[in-house]
Amino acid sequence: MAIDTYEQALAYWLSRVDYEKIGMPKDVRTLHLGRMERLLERLGNPQERLAIIHVAGTKGKGSTAALIAAVLQAAGYRTGLYTSPHLVHVEERIQINGTAIGPDELTRLMQRVEAAVNAVEAEGSQPVTFFEIITALSLLHFANQGVEQAVLEVGMGGRFDATNVCQPRVAVITSISFDHVAQLGPSLADIAWAKAGIIKAGRPVVSGACAPEAQLVIRWVAKHLGAPLLELNRDFTVAYQPGNLVRGQWPRVQLTDARGTGPWRELHLWGRHQAENAALALTVCAVLEKQGVQITDAAIDLGLRTVRWPARLEVLQRRPWVVLDCAHNPASVDATAAWFTSQIPARRRLLLLAVSRDKDLAGIIAALAPVFDQAYLTRFSSSQRAADPALLADLWRQAGGRTVICHDRAADALAAVQAAAHPDDALLVTGSVFLAGEVRPLLTTNANPGTKRG
Repeated sequence: MAIDTYEQALAYWLSRVDYEKIGMPKDVRTLHLGRMERLLERLGNPQERLAIIHVAGTKGKGSTAALIAAVLQAAGYRTGLYTSPHLVHVEERIQINGTAIGPDELTRLMQRVEAAVNAVEAEGSQPVTFFEIITALSLLHFANQGVEQAVLEVGMGGRFDATNVCQPRVAVITSISFDHVAQLGPSLADIAWAKAGIIKAGRPVVSGACAPEAQLVIRWVAKHLGAPLLELNRDFTVAYQPGNLVRGQWPRVQLTDARGTGPWRELHLWGRHQAENAALALTVCAVLEKQGVQITDAAIDLGLRTVRWPARLEVLQRRPWVVLDCAHNPASVDATAAWFTSQIPARRRLLLLAVSRDKDLAGIIAALAPVFDQAYLTRFSSSQRAADPALLADLWRQAGGRTVICHDRAADALAAVQAAAHPDDALLVTGSVFLAGEVRPLLTTNANPGTKRG
């Protein structure tokens, strides 16, 4: 199709197969990198002009990528950040120094990408996907705009992900837990094998995987490829002070590594899990410093204080408290619920939940049911993968959960829970990035005068 306008560029992009919305194929090996490599060749291999930090993992990869980018930007580097999925607007995925790609630039680059896609598909390739197009466009944008440091978040897995076409300055693997088991495999070793696919020969690796089964795989791959490996709780550790939301005191973290114990640093992200993500980010910065990247203590402090990563324990309102989060597997919702109950005093705890049907629904419900007095279960409309609220309600009751109310539309569920909430209640909205993307504009637009965003 001819692309002359921003609207046409978006229509072309969104018309492509989008596995985030329809669900990944059972065998991710069908997502081999050959098609992506040919697409980038047609675009002049922009990834070869970039200094890349590549981030994979089950949990925390987006937060870790955002932390690394924030510190590099604070250090004065023109920094690109590529993440997925987006919350509200697709352009959020491609940012330079915190600013998303603009409509005019997106349109211009989509014209180039379309020509390259047509050429690749004319050679007999399977259709290029939504994620492959956005990955190629982001790399092209970063290279054209003179990005000095590019932080790329893996979409899913690692080995067969479209981002895995680069030779990174450092590879990062965050924590590993059970998710996407149909595609990545039923064991933590299988999942770790997929994540470890981003490790490249001779390139440093920073790992936050703590499960022994996952550690063994990552260690084997790193040793086989001669990639220097730094591991959380072996080569570096982190101390954590949780802060106090009610008093307005942010968490603090302290890294200990081969250089010794560093200073306490304020971190403007909530949750104990963010301390580990910060430790990974700071260790990556130490690796980059050895490669000649200049990062001062002041830049690290500024980066940790100015990082913004919406819908990750994001406090949008007080009286009643409203917290927005994207947790979507049992391990992550358990961490979210633990923070919510420890930090927020409330007469009643209310939950607004929607989940993708390919997740561990029973495990997610089991982690949440004991915590909440009332649950509003719904579905999101931005993806075909949404689980039926009635199914979630059955699981809720089986888990011993208390009052449960179902709504077919997320906006209706939000309106209902807001109407029911008293000033001394607390509401958690969680379960999916798709849900967060649908309700965040409603929450930020309609926030009460007592709002304090964190």
